Amino acid sequence: MINVAVFMGKIIKDDEFLQNIRYVEICQDYHQNDGKIKKDLIPVMNWNKLNKGELFTFSEGSLLLIKGRLEYYNGKFVVVCESLSYLGKEQI
Repeated sequence: MINVAVFMGKIIKDDEFLQNIRYVEICQDYHQNDGKIKKDLIPVMNWNKLNKGELFTFSEGSLLLIKGRLEYYNGKFVVVCESLSYLGKEQI
């Protein structure tokens, strides 16, 4: 069975209850009927569940390319980050 998740997005916030999870916002490729682009929040954790790891070295607003796998953890689906690339900081 293949379980691979690859996406690009920016770090939005940390989880309030699980301190080893961050939320990454990704934009869908199409516009909704009202002309707005739909955005999804994806919970992401480092591959080593015991520490925060490299994922927490980047500040909010950082654009990342993340490769990982989908897992069920503490009652929700999360992407377990196996590798990531820093793509820059969001420009306002």
